[in-house]
Amino acid sequence: MRIELNTISACIARWFVGPVIIGLSQISFAHGGEGVDQSHETPAATVSTPADPRAVAEAFNRALALGDGDSARALLAPEVLIFESGGAESSAAEYAGHHMPADMAFLADLKREQYSQQNGGDGKNAWVATRSRLTGRFNGEDVDMDSTETLVMLKMDVGWRIRHIHWSSVPHRVPKP
Repeated sequence: MRIELNTISACIARWFVGPVIIGLSQISFAHGGEGVDQSHETPAATVSTPADPRAVAEAFNRALALGDGDSARALLAPEVLIFESGGAESSAAEYAGHHMPADMAFLADLKREQYSQQNGGDGKNAWVATRSRLTGRFNGEDVDMDSTETLVMLKMDVGWRIRHIHWSSVPHRVPKP
């Protein structure tokens, strides 16, 4: 059985506490592992995976910040779909070979302050939505931005794997009273 991504986003909106805007299109995700090729897991996929989706989200972000590409990639499903700044990458291999090194370099010297995190799921699919603030210096420039991250995960034979990532950020704004 295949679930349209807009159905997943409707579930996210229903489970999410507070306002949420998710712009997703006609891309489908496999439900319960059906139609997902698990035969070409990344070599690091034998690494112990946290049992809780929130812990997977934390481990993934920590791995990126520490420059540990192997551990970060091990938490991705091979066919992960990543949306960031209007662009898209369609696999763990594509992300690892292109944008992941830049993400690791960017996050290496930044401080991440988490504002909020919500999650939900049904035991086979899960989502984690996180809002945070990133501050520090990158390439000689001050960084101060608000960031949102939505991770959609699938429970696979090897544990939870991130199937979709949507990152968005804006310059930090002081909330109006």
